[in-house]
Amino acid sequence: MAVPVEIKSLVHYPCAYFKSLNAIIRNGYKNDDDKRTRDIIETFELIDSNDNPEVRILAIGPGPGMSDKVILDVVSARFKAIVYVVIEPIKTELQKFKDLVTLKTEQDQWKNVHFEYHCTTIEEYLDVYDSDVHGGFHAIHALHCVYHLRYPDRKSVV
Repeated sequence: MAVPVEIKSLVHYPCAYFKSLNAIIRNGYKNDDDKRTRDIIETFELIDSNDNPEVRILAIGPGPGMSDKVILDVVSARFKAIVYVVIEPIKTELQKFKDLVTLKTEQDQWKNVHFEYHCTTIEEYLDVYDSDVHGGFHAIHALHCVYHLRYPDRKSVV
């Protein structure tokens, strides 16, 4: 399926997105799992587990959760209670994430993690999210989600 040139969001074209992603991976994308694991450990060491009885993490566009496995392994070993909010606009990918969580909890892992799933874009989620009610996040990670920008031509400062 070809993606029309004028389309600025691949959220409605998951087959084209994954075909492109797989081409990038096949043609030289290198993933250093050891470095990523060390980076994740170092990042979460910055959060004091004594001062934070519950850690909140926002995962934006995680797909089936393959990259999240390392994060969840690290935080579930370090913190007593975790709220892991998953924002994934593609239903099939979100279901794969849920299946991964089911498998891990059946293996007696990630038992201290409460998952919230939202099949939506990050912009739609933020339109209704109230940080005064729900609180903020200790960590936010975004994978494969740049194509969800509602106004890609607008310059933003983060």
